[in-house]
Amino acid sequence: MRLPKSLRLLCATALLTSPFAAHALDHVMIIGWLSSTEADQQDAVLSVEVEGETCVYALLAPDGRFAFSLPVDARAELFFGKPGHQWKRIAVDTRNADGSARARRANKDVRFEVVLERDADRPMAAEPGAVGSISFLKGTGLMKVRYHAGAIGHASHRR
Repeated sequence: MRLPKSLRLLCATALLTSPFAAHALDHVMIIGWLSSTEADQQDAVLSVEVEGETCVYALLAPDGRFAFSLPVDARAELFFGKPGHQWKRIAVDTRNADGSARARRANKDVRFEVVLERDADRPMAAEPGAVGSISFLKGTGLMKVRYHAGAIGHASHRR
């Protein structure tokens, strides 16, 4: 028995699109390392704020390694701090992280390092704000990292 042409076309379309739908990226894993002048990061803090209102659980190990997951199509701010050091803020925008099959592979795990400087080493905090940002290019979905040269971390004793 031969299937009608429209049913064969529908089945073929479903078979071709299902592998791509099954591999859609719904979260981006953020993995990195926090370092400072001291090797021990036991008193360091990592705060992840999504869309300005939700905090995400983030694991910060004593050696400074961290890991957490962000949903695709979200904006987040990462705050890194340690007593006696300037805290740093990094903006992350995961929109477009699922832009292509290549981006899904590359963006499955995003890795970077954050270095905290002692307050004494940089006593005059310039412009407060994000020291950098991570985003994903529209179209390709590939990661783009920007360093904001005018911004430095805030001194930890200032609020």
